[in-house]
Amino acid sequence: MPFPLPFSPFEYYYWADDRPQYPMTFPVELLFSGRLERAALAAALEQVLPRHPLLCATVDDAEVRPRWIASAPAPSWFDWASAEVPLAHPHGEPLDLRRETGLRVWVRAGPNSARMLLQFHHACCDGLAALQFIEELLTLYHSAATGQPHGSLPPLDPAQLQ
Repeated sequence: MPFPLPFSPFEYYYWADDRPQYPMTFPVELLFSGRLERAALAAALEQVLPRHPLLCATVDDAEVRPRWIASAPAPSWFDWASAEVPLAHPHGEPLDLRRETGLRVWVRAGPNSARMLLQFHHACCDGLAALQFIEELLTLYHSAATGQPHGSLPPLDPAQLQ
């Protein structure tokens, strides 16, 4: 991907308006029946994140205008525990894009059901992009869990990021 990337006006607004008291994040909760497989989910995350480069980027704000720089293609937080463990993060709700990527993932799994909470920073994606991310994540999860090919995901066009 062509990093570093300039901020779009949308991204700049949500990054600049982000405050600890009013974090520019949004959650998406997914509820599953049946058993969720940790290894398959980890494999799916590893495959889907490079397809959404702003969710694998951090912010360099040393210059006049901030810019996206490449980071590890992994969620900033991936917490898997049993169903009764509360969802929490040591730093609370805010995501500091200077130090972490714009996605956190919690999974609370039981023998017959699971709950997944994804927290997105709004500078990295809007609601439609989050739904696209989730669709691709679940497609890749199914493939990893069953061993069946996933078909084809839409090709990436790095030129669109410019």
